[in-house]
Amino acid sequence: MEAIWPELYPYKDLYGVRLGIEEGDYILQLEDSTGWIPADGTASGGERSIACLALRIAFALVLAPQLRWLVLDEPTHNLDSRAVEDLANVLRDKVSEFVDQIFLITHDPNLETAVSGYLYRLERDKEKDGFSKVVKIAGPEEI
Repeated sequence: MEAIWPELYPYKDLYGVRLGIEEGDYILQLEDSTGWIPADGTASGGERSIACLALRIAFALVLAPQLRWLVLDEPTHNLDSRAVEDLANVLRDKVSEFVDQIFLITHDPNLETAVSGYLYRLERDKEKDGFSKVVKIAGPEEI
């Protein structure tokens, strides 16, 4: 996570992220000018989102280093528009340095800008209890 954080986090006020232990429990911590602080309760939604993304990438690289996949399900939950924009930029421009494929599951159309490969949309007519269709929105040559 030490190598991942500076690539993902776009600002200079937080220097690192780690999984620490307090009172026998794991806690996600961020490093600022005062030292290590808990992410929960002190960091913004965007900062926590990037910290959790760094943790997920680190786990993916350690647990399945040859696979180099990352699956994110609704990563914009509770994020403001600025944090969603930052997350989209990080996913598009930085995460590809660590993983080869990202499967992004979201209802947030603002994350379409995060795509650097193929973009598919699953559509279904719920009123008619229709089946799901897979629609290709864009490919790498169109982005």
